[in-house]
Amino acid sequence: MRPWLATLLFVLSLPLAAQDFPLPDYHTALNDVESVGRRPHLLFRILDRETVNLYESICSNRAHLWTHQLKKRNVIAGKIFVFYTDRTGMARDEDWWYHVAPVVNSRGQLYVLDAGFPGIIDSALRPERWFRKIVNHRNCRELTTADADLIPHMFTMSRMPKQSLAGVSDCYYRITPAAYWTPRTVALNMLGRDETGTPVDFERTDFVPDELMSACLESVSRGLEPGPESRRRVCQRFLGIAP
Repeated sequence: MRPWLATLLFVLSLPLAAQDFPLPDYHTALNDVESVGRRPHLLFRILDRETVNLYESICSNRAHLWTHQLKKRNVIAGKIFVFYTDRTGMARDEDWWYHVAPVVNSRGQLYVLDAGFPGIIDSALRPERWFRKIVNHRNCRELTTADADLIPHMFTMSRMPKQSLAGVSDCYYRITPAAYWTPRTVALNMLGRDETGTPVDFERTDFVPDELMSACLESVSRGLEPGPESRRRVCQRFLGIAP
């Protein structure tokens, strides 16, 4: 074998360099799942669907539990929040104003792991395909801190207007670290003030145990309708919290 060919084959056999996905507004990044031996489609399959009740839980609680589950597997996941303007896509028969799901990075590309809709979403999806499923549009506009006219809608739990100071959009999205639980927590961070206009310094650098427990208690599979204490024990095991 020629020396140059042997060198080329050796280089091609080396693993590609990890490509973290930066979230500069939050001074953090999503790690490359392949750098820890994971693939997006396999991660989608391992998301817990036994403890988490897919049909009665709130999407923000499911996403909170699943991103915590991924963290235990050395995956620094984020979340992708999408905000509706009018009844399109999967929201047409529901009174939805937002939806959220885990998002992971693979070789610098984002994949949404939305395991809450079996038969409709059955694999990891690139964001554009996920938007098409969830909102019926491929091109949602990313929200920034400059959208001060739109962000307060997260406090009022209402759909956002299509017309804003930045123009016309069919939907909006925001990618955050996993520890941001609900749209309200996203708004507090982006605006730096609460519903009353009072300044706040809000940042989530890690999961808050009380928020995880609240998310789990709402999401835990009902089964034979176990009592509150039984559900708490299930959540303690799931979250790895000592009784």
